[in-house]
Amino acid sequence: MALSCWYKRLKDILIYNIHYAPNYPYEDYTNLYKEFGQIEEYLDNVKNGVKSDYKITQLNFAKVKIKDAFLKYESGNNGRVLLEEALRYVEDSKRAKPPATNFIAGSNGIVKLNKESENE
Repeated sequence: MALSCWYKRLKDILIYNIHYAPNYPYEDYTNLYKEFGQIEEYLDNVKNGVKSDYKITQLNFAKVKIKDAFLKYESGNNGRVLLEEALRYVEDSKRAKPPATNFIAGSNGIVKLNKESENE
């Protein structure tokens, strides 16, 4: 399956879980364990299809957020915000290249604008 299809499936299942977890519609015959397993499968397929270290890092961040969200749901808490953050990481991983840094922080703690960004 094409990488774009795995991205779409991953995004769709994250949005589904943002809206329904942990109280899924009865007619969907699903639960936290099934959903988490499916998300992990889709995420692994996306990670296997990307080459960039930046993209892999973003997907690893998403995986941590997803795992934390489902742990929160299991303990009776709300993990929605964590799933929303995971979705943002997944979206960021689709970028062609990482965003440019427009500042530099020195060892003394002083932050300066990057020379290249001043010219724009």
